[in-house]
Amino acid sequence: MVTRGFRNIFCGAVVVFIFALLQVFLFQRICNRGMLAANKLEYQGLPNLNHLADLREQLVLFRLYSYEYLFARENKRPGLEQAAHLARQRIYLELEEIKQLPDASQGQHLATTMEQTVTELAQAFDHMNRLTAQDFASAMVFLDQ
Repeated sequence: MVTRGFRNIFCGAVVVFIFALLQVFLFQRICNRGMLAANKLEYQGLPNLNHLADLREQLVLFRLYSYEYLFARENKRPGLEQAAHLARQRIYLELEEIKQLPDASQGQHLATTMEQTVTELAQAFDHMNRLTAQDFASAMVFLDQ
């Protein structure tokens, strides 16, 4: 009877040991998958985030320079117009770099849409600049629309 009890305890310990080994292999596999995903984010996700941050910065600068142009004195307008143009060029460069990233099929579509939107925004600001040069009151009416 005592040997039967020890045998049952031994069989139970072996079963627990086998389950522990299975858990080790499963956890190792899950951790490896997690590390692969983290590496993918490190090499693909972070560049995307860097490009998006740069894109956002250039958009803010473009809008800032464009709005400052509306209310700037005549002697400061050429510099602000040049700065807005430079920011617009940097936006297009960032969008092109986003399109070049690997595994960015949806990002490429969004970058194309964003490029069209930036072009429309730039055209609206160019129109505002022409109106401002001709008639400031008409430009403010256009701005309110």
